[in-house]
Amino acid sequence: MDAPAWWLESAVVAAVTWMLIVGLGVLVLAMAGWAHPIPVLVWTAISAVATAAMTHSLWRRESSSRLVHWSSVAAVAVALLSVLWSSYAPSNHVLIDRDPGSYAATAKWISNHGSLRAPAEKEVFGSTDDLTFSSAAVYDVGTNLEFQFLDLPASVLAATDLAVGSIGFFRLSALVAGLGLLALYCVTTRVTRRPVLALVPVVAFAACAPFVSVARDIYSEPYAFALLWTGLLLLSKTRLRGSTWLAAITGGLMGATLLVRVDGLLNLLVLAAAIAIMSSSTDHLDQTPEAKRNRIVCGLTALAVAALAAIDLLIYSSGYATHLEQSLIQLTIAAGLAISLLVASDVAWNRLNGFDTAVRNHGKALGTIGASLVIVISIYGWIVRPKMGADHNADLGWGIIGQLQVAEGDKVDTFRSYAEHSLQWIQWYVGPFTVALAIAATALVAYRIFVKPPNSATLLVWGATIVPGLVYLWKPSITPDHIWAMRRFFPAVLPGLLVLATLAVAVLSNRASSSTARSAFISAGAALLIVPAVWASAPIALQRQQHGFDQIIEETCQLLGTDSAVIVVGEFDVAALPQTLRSWCGVPVASATPEQIADPAWVSDASQALRTTGRSLVVITSDESVAETIAGDAKRNQTSSILATNRPEHTITRAPSRYLDSDENFWVPAEYKLFLFET
Repeated sequence: MDAPAWWLESAVVAAVTWMLIVGLGVLVLAMAGWAHPIPVLVWTAISAVATAAMTHSLWRRESSSRLVHWSSVAAVAVALLSVLWSSYAPSNHVLIDRDPGSYAATAKWISNHGSLRAPAEKEVFGSTDDLTFSSAAVYDVGTNLEFQFLDLPASVLAATDLAVGSIGFFRLSALVAGLGLLALYCVTTRVTRRPVLALVPVVAFAACAPFVSVARDIYSEPYAFALLWTGLLLLSKTRLRGSTWLAAITGGLMGATLLVRVDGLLNLLVLAAAIAIMSSSTDHLDQTPEAKRNRIVCGLTALAVAALAAIDLLIYSSGYATHLEQSLIQLTIAAGLAISLLVASDVAWNRLNGFDTAVRNHGKALGTIGASLVIVISIYGWIVRPKMGADHNADLGWGIIGQLQVAEGDKVDTFRSYAEHSLQWIQWYVGPFTVALAIAATALVAYRIFVKPPNSATLLVWGATIVPGLVYLWKPSITPDHIWAMRRFFPAVLPGLLVLATLAVAVLSNRASSSTARSAFISAGAALLIVPAVWASAPIALQRQQHGFDQIIEETCQLLGTDSAVIVVGEFDVAALPQTLRSWCGVPVASATPEQIADPAWVSDASQALRTTGRSLVVITSDESVAETIAGDAKRNQTSSILATNRPEHTITRAPSRYLDSDENFWVPAEYKLFLFET
C-alpha cells in the first residue's frame, strides 16, 4: 500500500496541469495585450482538451485495497472541508497595503484590459511634474506602469474572473490550496506507505493558522504549494519513465514555481538533483533510451518555463527586478555553486575509479556524519541561535515593527529581523513535538542516504524541504510580524516538516511489540501533530483581511463613471488606492499631496486641464482632515464606508491569539471611509 488511489493521483495531476496551462497561455496573451474574454475563454477550453490528452496515460485503473480507496476519499473530504472553510467569508483584499492587494489589482487589470501593460495616461492630467503615478507595488517606467511580482498567479486569477466573476476571484486561492493538500496527501502516502497515517500532515497543515491565513487571501503561495507538490508527486510516481508528456508536465510544474515566486529557483535545484541521481542510477529502468529522453524533455521544459519567468520579470516587471537585484545575485550564485557541486558529484560517482565503492564501504560513517550535522544545525537554530543576540537587516528598517515592539514590551529596534527565532516561529504553529520529530526524521533520512537509500518520494520531500528550509530559516527576508512572516514557509517547509514528522511516527511505530501497541502509538503521534496546530489556529480560525472592501470599490466605480479622472490624496491612500481604482474602475489616476489639494488655484488649474480632455476631476481620500479642506469647494461629494471584521492581531514575539478590536488599526483602519469630491 505504497501509493494512494490511482483516481486521486490522476485527478490531482490533471487539475493542477490544467491550471498551469491556462495560466501560461493567459500570461503570454497578456504580454501581447490580447488577454481579452474570448481569447482567454477559448484558450481555457483548449487547455482542458490538451490536459486530457497529455495526462491520459495516468487514467489506468490500478488494483488497490478498500483501505487505500477509502483513505483517498477521506483526503478528498479533508481538502473539500478546507476549501469550504477558507471560502466562507473570504478576504476581499483590494487595497494594496500588502502583496495580496497587488496580485488582485494585477489580475483585475488583466481581466478588464487584457494586458500586462498599464498606460499611465499622464497626458490626461496635462502638466504632471507635480503628480505621482507610481504607488505601492506599481512602478512608473515612463508612459506605462509596471506591476510588481511574477504574474502566473494573476494570470490564473484573471481567467477565473472572466469565467465566473467575483465569486471565484476571491475564492480561487482556497481551491488551489485544496489541490495542494491532495497532492501533499498523495506524496505522503508514497513516503510513509500508510494511506491512513498520510492523512495526518494534511489535516495538521490545513488546520494550522498560516494555512488558513494564506488560503483565505490572494497570495502567490497556494500556487507554489500546488505546483511544487504535484511536481514531486509525478517525479516520485514516474521517475521520468514512461510517458514523455508526463515528463514534460513534471518539468513544467517544477519550472512554473519560478513563474510564481523568484525563490522557485530553489525548486529547480531539487529537480536538477533528482535528474542527476536518476542519471547515475544503477537501475536499468533509469538507463533505457526512453528514460534518458524523458529526463532531457523534463529539464528542457523546466528551463523553457524558467525563461518565460525571466522575460516576465526583466521586461514586464523591471522595477521589481531592480528591487530584487541583490537577492537575485545571491540566488544565482547559490544556484551556480549547487549545480557545480551536483556536476562534481556526478563526475566523481561515475568517472573516478573506486569512488562509488569507497562511499558504499564507508556508508555508515558518512551517514552518521550527515545525521549528526542535521541534529547539530537544528539544535543550533532551535535553541542556541535565539540566545546569541538579535539578527538585523541593515538595509531596511520596518516602522511598523517599532509599534509592535512598544505594544509587546520589546526593545524598539526597527532594523531587527527576528530571524534568530525562525525555527521557533514554526514551533508556535505546529508545536515542539512536531519540530522534534521532523528533525529526527531529517537526520534519519540523511543517515539512510549513505546506508540504505529511502524511496524516491522520501528523498524528494527531504530535498524539497531542506533546500528552502536552510535558506529561509537562516534569513526569512520578510517583515517579521505574524502571521504575515509565516508565508515564507508555506509552499515547502511547513508541509515538508509535517510529512517528515509523520514519517518519524511511522518509523517509531514499527518498533511496537504488537499491532495494538502500534495503533495506540500512531494515534498518540497523530494527536500530537494535529492538536497543537488546531490549538494555535482556533482563536483566529475565521481571520480575514478587508472583508467586503470590494463593495466599497465597486460603489466608487459606479460613482466615478467613465468620464472622470481621479487624484488620490492621503498618506495611506496614495500607496494603497491608485492601482486599485485603475484596475477596477478603468479611469486615469494620479496622486497629489494634501498641500496641493488645499490650494484652490492648484485644484482649479487641474480641473480646467481635465475639462479640455472631456473629463471631470474627482478627488478621493480616506483622510478626514484632507476631506475637510476640499469639501466646501466641491460640486458633489459622496462618502462610502465599510467596517472590517475578524482582523487578526499582528505580533512579533508570539503567535497571534485574538482579533483586533474595532478601535485598533494596523495600516488599514477597521472602518474604512472613502470621501469622493467632484470639483
